[in-house]
Formats: sequence, structure tokens, C-alpha cells
Amino acid sequence: MVRRLIVVGLIVAAGCTADPQGTGFGGPDAVADVSVAPPPGLEVLASLDVAPTLDAEADQGPMVDAAVDAVVDAVAADTGPVVLPETLRPETWLAHLQTDILPFWTSSVALGSPTGNFPTYRGMDGTVQSPSERRPRMISRQVFALAVGFLMTGDASLLGHAQAGTQWLQTHASDATHGGFHARLDAGGNPLGEDDKTAQDAAYVGLGPSMVAFVSRDPVAQAVTQQARDMLMDPTTFFDSGAGRVRDAMNASLTAAVDLEADGGAELVAQLDPITALLLHAERGMPPAQAAQARDDLVTLGIALLAFFDQGMVWGVSNQVGVYGGKHTDFGHALKAVWALHLIDARVPTPAFASAVSAHGQALLDLAYDPQGERWAKRPQSATTVEYGSDWWSYAEADQLQATLADAEGRDRLALTAGHWLTDYVDATRPLRELVPSIDRFGGWVWNWTDDDTAKCNQWKSGYHSSEHALVMYLAGHAHQGTAATLHFALDATTHDPATEALYPYVFGGQEVDRRVGATAQVGGRTLTLVEVDFLVSL
Repeated sequence: MVRRLIVVGLIVAAGCTADPQGTGFGGPDAVADVSVAPPPGLEVLASLDVAPTLDAEADQGPMVDAAVDAVVDAVAADTGPVVLPETLRPETWLAHLQTDILPFWTSSVALGSPTGNFPTYRGMDGTVQSPSERRPRMISRQVFALAVGFLMTGDASLLGHAQAGTQWLQTHASDATHGGFHARLDAGGNPLGEDDKTAQDAAYVGLGPSMVAFVSRDPVAQAVTQQARDMLMDPTTFFDSGAGRVRDAMNASLTAAVDLEADGGAELVAQLDPITALLLHAERGMPPAQAAQARDDLVTLGIALLAFFDQGMVWGVSNQVGVYGGKHTDFGHALKAVWALHLIDARVPTPAFASAVSAHGQALLDLAYDPQGERWAKRPQSATTVEYGSDWWSYAEADQLQATLADAEGRDRLALTAGHWLTDYVDATRPLRELVPSIDRFGGWVWNWTDDDTAKCNQWKSGYHSSEHALVMYLAGHAHQGTAATLHFALDATTHDPATEALYPYVFGGQEVDRRVGATAQVGGRTLTLVEVDFLVSL
């Protein structure tokens, strides 16, 4: 406590404003800055980009706490921000999103007709290809990418496109007869067939809307998010209360469970994807009661995930433990599962998964890393051997976990793998760029894809992993170098106060150090107030 009081005094001496009204903001009632030079060791204040206000009478708010914590740590270490290699700097990943990712998803053909009816199948050059059917889960992934684009850049047109996609999903993908969502639509938005409804599809239909809800509290997005959650956690349909897990799938009428592989086992992704694609966002973008519900769901499904952790590995199917080469037993799903448990623990009062994260996280990263290729491998072939090469989504999951857990040694490794992401996966040969799906051990493309090949945009690949990877690397870059990350939100001021609404640095923790309430913008027929927030991110 004495240490913190000393630092508070040092911050005042460094030139911060007092706030006798206890508002948590400066403004016309604030005492003028004290114009004195910072004491020795406090030069770090400028580099930390922290401008808090001090309430002389009341407890200090989160902005001051962030400043105090940052200065205590920096002074104790007697060092400034970490100087990162270019491949880990946050500006590198913001530029990557803007130059390499967003152009592919914002072209006129990508946005569909009408806007929001995003085509599922497009060529390597971005042109629309056959078949013309739409997969709601893929429309939702593009919604997510566009919402991330707004979150990172503040371009309100991106949020407008994301909202249009969300509206299309609510209008066309929802099954008004049986509940849940249709698996396929025709080019006009009409349902195609009576396909089984999988847990994975339901989670991914909720992905984009839950991200739109996260950045804007949009009521349509919240409704689709809740619809997906309610179906997955309903004990009369998807949720198996006796087993404490989500079922793999249900038939089209939601009257009978479906074993997707007819193998008698439970699927890892039926637990994992609802966590990472839906609930982690819902817990921060929904009204309080629904957010608390999502928080409880995270714990429930986190416990269900633990059943797949055994023998130092995360297995893809419950009855295939020890079977290397089994479905979804790969580094992408395994590392994503560890990341999910790490993030859940940060949300709940009593963390329950730290031992699983500690036992599996770095060990799996070490097994997945190929020091000769300086890249991530695809899957384990045994407890000590791997299949080299990687797919874009799996490589992204490895980078994201390494970025989250990284110490200095981990950052050195990440600098290499991240650099290869930029040089290997980015399609610099075509104007709209985006990522190729797969590389070999040394970064070569595994196929000579022609312009009309749909390997870049199809029933399983859209903008989700590429945009989330850019966002996580941007936030991790700021966290590693000790600087504040700027993110953008848009709120309806008639229902959510732009000055006080709780906002977050994506799925991570951290401290808000500044908030700027800006102009209004018209988005999807709503008048929204644009808000910029600076966060000191805690991974």
C-alpha cells in the first residue's frame, strides 16, 4: 500500500490532473496540471501513454489503478517498453489486417446482393464461384471478420456490413418451424433440404452476431447470439445433462440425437467451438443476465473439455484417447482447447483449469514447433513425432496460444512463426490477397491454385481465423511491449451510456486507461455513438 501511495504521488508530480468531483474524468472542474519534471525513473510514464485522473477524496478508479500498476512494474524493473521485432509489433498486425485480409472480404462481390447475403464459394481472385448455395456458418464467419475490422480500425462501414450479415442470418437462417438454424440456403436465402443440425454449425452461426454484439450491443445480434446459446444448452435438445456435455448433432426437427461419425464417441468440437466461437464473446456483449448465463456455460463446457485431456494430449473424440491420427486430434484443436481453458479461468471468481493449462500448454507448443522449419507442425503422430506442414487455421491457433503464454523465449519463437505467417500464407500474387489454406514444412504452397479455385473461400474457410489472428497478434503486441491498444466500439446512447458501458480488449483482461466518446454514425438504421478505448492488455 505504501508503495502504491508513493507511486500515486509520483504520478501527480509527473503532471496528471486531479479530479475533486470524483468523476473519473478530467474536464473543466479538474485542477490544472502540476508542471514539474518527473522524478528519476518516471520517464516511463510518457512511453506508457497513461493519462489518468486522481480523485483526492475517493478510491482510485480503474484508470488510475492501471497507471499505478504500470508505473510500479516499470519502475521496479527500471526499464521502459520492450522493443519487439517487427513481426510482433502491433502496427504490423493492424497493417496486415488492412492490407492483406479486409480487401478480400469487402469487395462488392464479397458483400453479396443484397449486402449481407455473402457468397460462400469464391475463387482465389475473389470472384464468385459455384455452387451458389450459402452456408450460414460461413456467412457468420465473414460477419466476424468485418466486425473485427471495425474493432481494430474504427471504420463504421465495416460494422454496417457486419450488421447486414447478421440481419440476413436472423431473417433467412433461422428455422421458424423446428428451431435452430438451417445448414444450407440457396442464393436467395431459402432453406435447402432437411440437413442434420450440428453443434459446430450452431456455434459458428452465433460467431459473427456475438462479435457484432460485443462491439455494438446490437439487439438483432444479441437475439441471434442468444438463440444459438439457448439451443446448444437446452437439455431437451443439444445439451446432455447426464453426460454434462453438448451432443454432436440433432436431426433437422431437433427430436433425435445424431452420432455424426457413428463411432459412439463424443466430439471435442461440440464442446470447444461453443466456447471460442460464441460464449467468450457473449459473456461480454450480452445484457447482464444473459452474460452471467454465458459465464456459467463457460465453466460447464470447460469441465466437459477436460474429459478430452489425457496422456499429455487433447484428443478429438472421447473414445479415441490414445489414437493418433484420429478425427480432430491435431495441434489446432488441442492448442485452441488449452487457450479456451486459460481464457475461461480469467473470467470466473474461482479458476479451475490452471493445472490443465500448465500441464499441456507449453508442452504441446514445444511439440508442435518445428525448429528446423521455424514453423508450426500440423498434428502429432506419436507422443514425440509430428506431421510437418500446417493449415492456416491450425497455425493461427498455435500463434495465438504462444502469444498469450509467451515469456521472452516464447516471444523469440513467435517472432519466427509470425514472420512466416506473413511471408508464407499471404497471397501477394493477387490484388485482393487473403491467405492460402496450406503450406509445407518450409513454407511452400502445397498446391498451385488457379484463380477459380475455391480453396480460399468455401464451406470451411472464410475470414474468421485470419482476422482473429490479426486481432490477437495486435493485442499481444501491445501487451508484450507495454503500450496501450486502441479499440473501437459503437453504442446506441439511448440504451448504453458511451461514457460508462463496460468494454473489453476482446477475450483478454486488462485496464482501460483512456476513453474518447466521438461522433455519431448511422449503422443499419440506428444512430450509434463511436467510442475509442485504450487498454493495457493482460494476456
